[in-house]
Amino acid sequence: MMFKSLKSNFIVTTGCIVIIFIACTIAFMNVVLMKRIDERINNLYKATHIIQSILEIRNLEKDFIINKDLRYREQLMTLRNTTKKILVQLTGKFSKAKHEENLRTINKELDNYFINFDEYAKSTEQQIELDAAMVETARTLDREVKDIRTELDTGKTEADRLKKNNDLNQLLIYYLEARRHEKNYILRHDSLYIERVMNNIQLMFSLSDSLKGQFQGQFYKEKMNDVVHQIEDYKNSFDKYLAIDELKKKNETKMVQTASNIQRIAYETILEEKNLMTNEMMRAKLLIQFLTAVVILSGVLIISSFE
Repeated sequence: MMFKSLKSNFIVTTGCIVIIFIACTIAFMNVVLMKRIDERINNLYKATHIIQSILEIRNLEKDFIINKDLRYREQLMTLRNTTKKILVQLTGKFSKAKHEENLRTINKELDNYFINFDEYAKSTEQQIELDAAMVETARTLDREVKDIRTELDTGKTEADRLKKNNDLNQLLIYYLEARRHEKNYILRHDSLYIERVMNNIQLMFSLSDSLKGQFQGQFYKEKMNDVVHQIEDYKNSFDKYLAIDELKKKNETKMVQTASNIQRIAYETILEEKNLMTNEMMRAKLLIQFLTAVVILSGVLIISSFE
């Protein structure tokens, strides 16, 4: 009888120890699991923030392209620094080596994006300077033509003076038309307007040659040489503007590619991390269910030992 009592006490004690151990294990697993889930959720939030930052960067980039306002450039730099900080915070937080590599790739692509954006911004500043130079050329050309008009040879016939006046006016009209087509090109980026600008420039050169033949005095020849010089300056400025525009197109294409790569890589990383978290939760859930079944079975065995 005593032996049976000792056996029962041993079974009860052992069972209780097992139950307590399993209960502590379940509690510990829940704490560890919740901590890991919290970390993964925090990492996913930060990774999602990277995608949001890229979208904001692209919007600010478009605002800069449209408005050519350096304030947008400053805001872009602020967003860049914020995104860089997030990447630093995420480094070493992912369990898969692939995801850590993804972070390094995103960091590299972000640097590439801003290298191209800086080049784009510098090109824009150069174009602003060229536009100012073309405006100044227009003013100078207008002034030179007015000087010629004022000093027209009074010894010639009225018809001769009228023809020269008309030709000088036509020269200004060609220039104004060239400027109008130039602005249309800047707004629409249609090569049709480039052809029209170049056509007006050729008409200006042809008319200038004709006017040179109509004037005989040294004053007029010098003034017409100045006019031709201004037309050449305008053509050179416009040619440079076009060359810079081609460079900007390449930079913009690269910016689009790098931004798309960052979004794609970040999205893939988020999706895979979500799947890892879901699988981890499922495994933990199954293990907890198994341990719970063991607790119940142990309880049943302990109760059976008293029968």
